[in-house]
Amino acid sequence: MKCQPHLLRQPRPHRRHPPAHGADAASIYNSNTRFDALNRLVTTNRAGNLTSARAYDRADRLTEYSTYSSPGTLRDRQVSSYNANGWLLQANSHNSSNNLTQQTNYNYSDSYDALSFPGAGFSPSPSRGG
Repeated sequence: MKCQPHLLRQPRPHRRHPPAHGADAASIYNSNTRFDALNRLVTTNRAGNLTSARAYDRADRLTEYSTYSSPGTLRDRQVSSYNANGWLLQANSHNSSNNLTQQTNYNYSDSYDALSFPGAGFSPSPSRGG
């Protein structure tokens, strides 16, 4: 096949390329973040679409973290709860359907953690190292 020089030419620097996939070319890489009054990260956006959201309790601990794969489509959600000492008590993972997929409970007084996968029929007995 004969080389076609017009296919090898680079575009001139002053030429504007059309937007990719019909989006505004300037917003493809445009991302922004929003912080609350206490300077905690609350949301992140890319190209004008929500990509993650966070919630905090009064002690500034992260209680919920959600990510989104496309506008309004939940990818996953993490929910955490804490004891009176501020230690993590429970961490729950939810899938895109908001169904609980993993639950981790922390028991600091007995120094063991229990991990379970709801709906999977698997809930191991906590074991203590020794």
